[in-house]
Amino acid sequence: MVNKTEIFTTVVVLLTCVCFSDNKKPRASYIKPCSKSAPDFDECCVAHGKDALPHMLKGDKEYNIPNLTPFVVPLVSLSSANLKIGIRDMHLHGLETNELKQVKFDFDNKKVTVKIFFNVINIIGDFEMDGKILMIPLQGSGKSNITAVGVDVVYSLDYKLETKEGDEYFSIVSATSDFTSEKLYIDINDLLGGNKELGDTINKALNENWRALMESVKPVIAETIVKIGNSIIDGFSSTVPFADIFLD
Repeated sequence: MVNKTEIFTTVVVLLTCVCFSDNKKPRASYIKPCSKSAPDFDECCVAHGKDALPHMLKGDKEYNIPNLTPFVVPLVSLSSANLKIGIRDMHLHGLETNELKQVKFDFDNKKVTVKIFFNVINIIGDFEMDGKILMIPLQGSGKSNITAVGVDVVYSLDYKLETKEGDEYFSIVSATSDFTSEKLYIDINDLLGGNKELGDTINKALNENWRALMESVKPVIAETIVKIGNSIIDGFSSTVPFADIFLD
């Protein structure tokens, strides 16, 4: 006769196996591995990254990657000495216009740098602004959008390796991003209570001085880029062992 202790132990073991099976996953079929020891490792990462990105941007429920076309964030906010910006229900469009330029791993120092170009990035949402841009007072809330054209992005991260069930997994410690843009446009008509005349005047002033405008809104875009990069990486790195990502 099997006693209760044996039954309890068996159940615990089975549950542990089930949980582990659900968490550990094989590398996604659309991610082709590269050899770390190969002389063309960096070029291989770029080539295979270009093949994988279209699949990633569509989202992958198996790896907890959300649909990124568009990328939706409930709230993004920033605060500086002169301006406070909050964007609710933010939709970022244009990630599918990407061209991956560089993927650089520094295994010794546990760093990764990705350089990627986007033809256009468009951010639409419910903006709340309080402060000044170019000495122009802006206070109010409403639908607005920011469009950046010709965007060169550098996304950098530090990582660590965490051991789970005998396997090492990639874990992001911190991430940053920076970018330049060939041109930036903003439309804040709704932010000004529907006053079209005032909106047109301020929009014209802001768009004529788009470089200064970009410095004001850059933290919002940079923070969003980090969220996007982290969303993609976290989905895979939390379930696929680090060793399984590469050939060696």
